[in-house]
Amino acid sequence: MHQFIHINSYSLTTPKKAKEGGHSVRSIVGEANREPGNHPHVKDPLPPVLLHGKPLELLESTCETWASSMTDAKGRKLRKDALCLVAGVVSAPAEIGEGWQAFRDDSVAWLRKKYGDQLQTVVEHVDEDQPHLHFYVTPAPGQRFDTIHEGRAASDAIKGTKVKASKEIAYNAAMTRFQDDFGAAVAQRHGMDRLGPGAPRVSRAEAVKRKETRKELGAQLVREVKAALEKGERRGFAQGKAAGVVVGEAQGIKQAKAEFEKKSLFAKLTDFVKGLTRENEDLHKKLKTSESTLESLSSKFDKLKATATGYFNQLKKVLPELEDLRSKKLQFEYESKRVRQLSVDLEKTTGELSNANNRIGRLEFKLGEYQEREAEADRKAAELLADSKVDLQVPVSKRKRVHDSELDYR
Repeated sequence: MHQFIHINSYSLTTPKKAKEGGHSVRSIVGEANREPGNHPHVKDPLPPVLLHGKPLELLESTCETWASSMTDAKGRKLRKDALCLVAGVVSAPAEIGEGWQAFRDDSVAWLRKKYGDQLQTVVEHVDEDQPHLHFYVTPAPGQRFDTIHEGRAASDAIKGTKVKASKEIAYNAAMTRFQDDFGAAVAQRHGMDRLGPGAPRVSRAEAVKRKETRKELGAQLVREVKAALEKGERRGFAQGKAAGVVVGEAQGIKQAKAEFEKKSLFAKLTDFVKGLTRENEDLHKKLKTSESTLESLSSKFDKLKATATGYFNQLKKVLPELEDLRSKKLQFEYESKRVRQLSVDLEKTTGELSNANNRIGRLEFKLGEYQEREAEADRKAAELLADSKVDLQVPVSKRKRVHDSELDYR
């Protein structure tokens, strides 16, 4: 699978110099919102799913608000066809299947981190073959448009005259970094390659046919170039002979060649032949590399197949043991659950036993107190009894009177 993320810039109205069928903020909102007449490529349209930000219907007013806060380089109000919106698409191949949800969520998170509050809306479309997101970014009021488009920012940073090529190089480099950042942060985590195939795949017979066609065309052009050179040499020879100067023939041929080589036809033919030659050499190298790679991959495949067969045979042997282990695992989990429950019960019982021991301790302490009191009472009773016996041996008149209240038989 290969990543796909792409952005375009739009204005409130279609620029006058735009090609026929050009888009504006209104038209792309209509397409994304599946408004009638704006989605001829979708057979069975479904409403978009809003994943982030404001509804699509508010994008146009957001762009108008930003445009009203800005002026051009001369301080004038921005034109209606001034760029105000970056609209992007993040798509995944149809074979991504259930992996789309995770890829979608990571893509939205990356967009939020990259654009912050400038990310206005993200919607999801699932009514086409490939699931995809549309995201929309506008500058904050008072900020330039290039704050949301790194390609234009890099291009505008190149100042001076005759710098068109440098601006284009800077723009392409910035957009390459944009693609690299998304690839490293999101796409590669979901098994997608940063770059797609460099050229369409064709059969070997078709590749050989194309190669022979290019070779024949190159040979024809070489013959035409040689004929043109010979004609120039003859003309130079005639000019040199007519001049009658020393080494006139050689000088005339040299001048004729120089004049002929200045012509655009010769330059184009020469460059084309060189290009075909290089392409032919590159194709030959790629073919050799592909054949070598194919041979290496075939060898690796055979080894992996043999290894996989061995693993499969081993797996068949251990399957009964695996089933037994699975059964033991279930039994262990059951016993472990019982042990955990017993542990809880034991902890509860231990707490209750501790409470009971505390109560017993308190009761034993009280019992000791009662026993001491009873012993003290017995001692006093014995003393009183002894005194009463002594009194019985003396005359009644002299006998000490003991009141019942003095006896304590508690």
